[in-house]
Amino acid sequence: MTESLHIIPIKKRPEYLAVAATGVRKPMPGLVVQIKKPENEGDANIRVGLTVSRRAGGAVERSRIKRRLREVIREIMPLAGLPGHSYVIIGRRAALERPFELLQNDLKMAVEALHKRD
Repeated sequence: MTESLHIIPIKKRPEYLAVAATGVRKPMPGLVVQIKKPENEGDANIRVGLTVSRRAGGAVERSRIKRRLREVIREIMPLAGLPGHSYVIIGRRAALERPFELLQNDLKMAVEALHKRD
């Protein structure tokens, strides 16, 4: 991709809800990916949000899932993400025990499948 491509975190609830409102999602064993197409064509950034619900476990387990998924996002999204798109990654409990390479593959395959829907 280009040098100016940046991953911008999604931090506010309305931004998460805007991505969820599109209804476009791809479940995988370790995570679920939701996507929102760009609203303006000039945006060269990838926006990514990460969340893990309480159903995934207690605070310690959720934090561990988030740490693992943050690293997966850091490695995969600059290569697989499209400029201007927004992504929300929802961690599942399976991400605790799932091998790191399979988590990477889950994210890559989910993003590619969502892009094919476009």
